[in-house]
Amino acid sequence: MARFCLPLTTFLLSIVYFCASSTCTPVNSNSGPHVTRDLSSLLQREDGIFSVLGVAGLGGTAIHPRLEIRDLERNYPDRWNIFLLGLQRFQSVSQYDKLSYFQIAGIHGRPFMPWDGAQGDDSFWSHYSGYCTHDSNLFPTWHRPYLALFEEVLYLNCREAISGLPDGEVKARYFQALSSFRLPYWDWAAIPPTGEGTLPASVQKEMIDVVGANGTLTIRNPLHGYKFHPIPTWVQGEQRWNKYPSTVRNPTTKDANAQSNDTKTALDLESNRKSMQARIYDFLAMQHEYLNMSTKLIPGDSMESIHGTIHDTVGGDGTMTWLFYSAYDPIFWLHHCNVDRLLAMWQTLNPNEWVESFMTPSPTFYTPANYTVDGNTPLKPFHKDDTGNFWTSNSIRDHTIFGYTYPDLIGLTNATRHTLSARGKPTTLIARVNALYGPNASPLLQDPSHLKRGIATTGAPHFTGKRQYTLTVQVSEFRDPGALKIFAFFGKVQSKIVEWPQDVGFVGVTSMLTASKDTMKETHTVIPLTPALEAKARAGELRSLGEGDVKKFLRRQLRWRVANNDLTDCETEEAPGLQISVTWKEIEPAVSMDEFPRPTGEVKELLCAAEAKKGHF
Repeated sequence: MARFCLPLTTFLLSIVYFCASSTCTPVNSNSGPHVTRDLSSLLQREDGIFSVLGVAGLGGTAIHPRLEIRDLERNYPDRWNIFLLGLQRFQSVSQYDKLSYFQIAGIHGRPFMPWDGAQGDDSFWSHYSGYCTHDSNLFPTWHRPYLALFEEVLYLNCREAISGLPDGEVKARYFQALSSFRLPYWDWAAIPPTGEGTLPASVQKEMIDVVGANGTLTIRNPLHGYKFHPIPTWVQGEQRWNKYPSTVRNPTTKDANAQSNDTKTALDLESNRKSMQARIYDFLAMQHEYLNMSTKLIPGDSMESIHGTIHDTVGGDGTMTWLFYSAYDPIFWLHHCNVDRLLAMWQTLNPNEWVESFMTPSPTFYTPANYTVDGNTPLKPFHKDDTGNFWTSNSIRDHTIFGYTYPDLIGLTNATRHTLSARGKPTTLIARVNALYGPNASPLLQDPSHLKRGIATTGAPHFTGKRQYTLTVQVSEFRDPGALKIFAFFGKVQSKIVEWPQDVGFVGVTSMLTASKDTMKETHTVIPLTPALEAKARAGELRSLGEGDVKKFLRRQLRWRVANNDLTDCETEEAPGLQISVTWKEIEPAVSMDEFPRPTGEVKELLCAAEAKKGHF
């Protein structure tokens, strides 16, 4: 079995250190299996079941919103400082402990070991896979209890960090703020706050200021990366993972001296943000079937495919790109918190849709390949109670069971005649989606009561031509694990490969992620073309948005390139069976903030290029 190995001396020292640093105060609770536990017993307990109840299991019945990270930092300073102090403490817990940051992150992929007694599949697959349900319709739901587990243990560490402060006004204030603290999310699709970029500044700083009882301190930023202590010896992995002392984004090298290139990460995210906005708007406005929404194995776009593009853009062949390691990067949790938020919003818009039976081709740690799952499949290793039952997709359908919600879902009304409240805030979810991601979207943290056309900043289509055009991508198999990137451009590609996202003709990029090449599977993703085509029509470079004119334009102007993990222009050698096509369908545009655009025709193929090695039609 794949494992991580540590020297005996280091192991003994870590036990001494941890026992010396685990003095804790009790956790007050009125219900649930955590009633009599304190954090010390939780963190030192290696046997028995840890039932995942989220913050709701720690006492009280109040449901509080998870906030966007920039909102948390700007408007809730006490909760922001609690977050940094708690995450710092969480990351310092011994890697041998079941409730350490290391082991909870390790549930997702490596080191391919049982967690909380949830044993692996009897076949050899458990030696090569983590618990995460990629390539599955359970992809969105499995992460919900995973986030609840992380949030619960983070909350406990926040409590202990506050308990360690000297008595006084700051400590009392932080304890008061703690009850409403929840894990923040990072909205990578919305227009960023005015003057800021898509990648929050707070996750780019190596050092960060935090307010303690005695004033402002500068600490190593726990949002910038996770420092292994010690570095594991990963078995059967690329050798560079045995050298990296911490998580990295767009690493400068593949040796122990690698640094994160946050500047490139930020630039690439900014360049592709409009494309991501268009994908999220389509996801929420026009995808109404759960299976199509959930997995990249179905033609078209999906939540899994969208999320994979963010993984790869952030990672840049670093930690986030590689699924077996990605959960160790702290930004993973902010990213997946946003994925769960989008799922909760989609559920509200499509209340009758949910998980159905589906055969998943890829194995996990506890299921073999070609395994049939449904809404009652156990979401291992997340126990629901102390008797050994696991959460299922059906039992976590209501996210508030874990004690959290999202700002987008608070104070909703079904009345469509009153889009704005007395304070100028949208009161229907459709209006809120339009305000965040639609063609007239406003920047985050900005009052949307006076919305203006966002042609310069928005990525969502206006559908003025009553057509939606999409570059669709299909790959039959992957030759190597990691990521395959497909870039789209209008006109000849002028820049070097590392600068493709900043090319003057850049339209968008999408990434296909795979953890293993051992299982054959057909994978799908897309790049929206409509917003870029609308811009060309406004500029007079495209006569109309009718399918005839668009077809002629795309034959002349559309180019695509394929790159692998190392940013090598690999055409199709790394992706046998690559198929590129352009599809279109008729759309009836929305006429108010309380409406979504509506498809009025079937999806039709405009252009197709199988085994397209030349990069154009």
